[in-house]
Amino acid sequence: MSVAASTMGPPCVALGEEGATVARVRTTINQAGMLRMQRQIASRIQQADMRFREEWGGQPVEAITPHVRDAFARIGVENLPSAAIGDYAAAVSKAEPFEWRLS
Repeated sequence: MSVAASTMGPPCVALGEEGATVARVRTTINQAGMLRMQRQIASRIQQADMRFREEWGGQPVEAITPHVRDAFARIGVENLPSAAIGDYAAAVSKAEPFEWRLS
């Protein structure tokens, strides 16, 4: 059984001599494509986590927290909840595991 996710992107406006035209782009991703994207995202997060822990592991939470958002924004993970950032900083400080739950 194949599962596909389909989304309509935001309107694209092209200006020509006769005015503006609006076009929409349809993107369809099958189940295999979604799984591949999830694996790639998870791998990028794990790599970022390893680099971050090498640099900040064992430091006080107050020193770690301001750098979490930027470290993950560099790999395209944005809008992290503040509570999760604090929990992650505490885990890095104590060399404990942490599970990101992204939605």
